[in-house]
Amino acid sequence: MKVLLVGATGLVGAELLELLLRNSKVTEVETLTRRPILKVHEKLNQKVINFKNVDDHNLYNDVDTVFCCLGTTISDAGSREVFKNVDFAIVTKLAKAAKEKGVRRFLYISSIGASKSSPFFYLKTKGEVEQALRHLGFEHLVILRPSLLLGIRARKRRGEELAQKWMPKISFLLPPHRRPIKAKDVAKSMIELCFDKSVSSHLQYEVFRT
Repeated sequence: MKVLLVGATGLVGAELLELLLRNSKVTEVETLTRRPILKVHEKLNQKVINFKNVDDHNLYNDVDTVFCCLGTTISDAGSREVFKNVDFAIVTKLAKAAKEKGVRRFLYISSIGASKSSPFFYLKTKGEVEQALRHLGFEHLVILRPSLLLGIRARKRRGEELAQKWMPKISFLLPPHRRPIKAKDVAKSMIELCFDKSVSSHLQYEVFRT
């Protein structure tokens, strides 16, 4: 099984890369990144690209499954326009190219509360991405909607650091799927859902089949 991982330098993506490389069912892991990953492995094939060219069909040769962990925040992006270019335009562009190339499975990390009718720009954008992915008609589409992600980021975000510190202390007051979740657990769930296994009720997700 050859897989393509987009967003391998992020919080979930980095965890997912390690798990995929150790998975005996996966024969090759290709990554699409803007800069090289400081890692060498016999299964790993790194492709450093300009994401404007993410619709190059040659990127998806013989790929069975795409794991998409690509995403940013409005704060990191610097503006709504840049954020939407990453989280909507690039994600949908790569998904469309993958589908046209014959990729069967597509797994995408969205966000709890995502809805195209949300009054919040971030959640509205995520909801629009979900709708676009569903319309592409992948044979096997999985959309995961984690709550606050717990883990150590390469780039620190002050608000998230505070939330990671205090949210677990009051998480028992929240419904299970709205509680903070470890990035590693989300990564594990992505692989389990790829192979049609059930996962923890602490993670909200949907599976679509054609």
